[in-house]
Amino acid sequence: MIPILGQTALPIPDGFHNEPPANNPVVTGDQVTSDLVLDADVVVVGSGAGGAVLCAELAHAGKRVVMLEEGGYHTHSDFKGQEGWSYPNLYQDRGGRATEDQSISILQGRGVGGSTVVN
Repeated sequence: MIPILGQTALPIPDGFHNEPPANNPVVTGDQVTSDLVLDADVVVVGSGAGGAVLCAELAHAGKRVVMLEEGGYHTHSDFKGQEGWSYPNLYQDRGGRATEDQSISILQGRGVGGSTVVN
């Protein structure tokens, strides 16, 4: 156990990799150079807490699932604790999203994992 801010966190298990398995690749927009045809039973838009669980349950039930995510796929090596990188890469509208009258800020995540990446 590793103490963090008065809490106890479990260590990352040996052999854990933060990369997609070879048989279930993540395809990013910059890798798509022509029309992409995918055969799926279900398309889920968003990879946050709701979308990820829905995809997992559908796949477990034998469905062929495609998940679409607007934001990037970031691994632990991408996170440097720098606001200049984090806001444009991890938040909708670079962290500037708000209600129409601008009275409430909405820090909505943008990336694989949605708001669970930043909250």
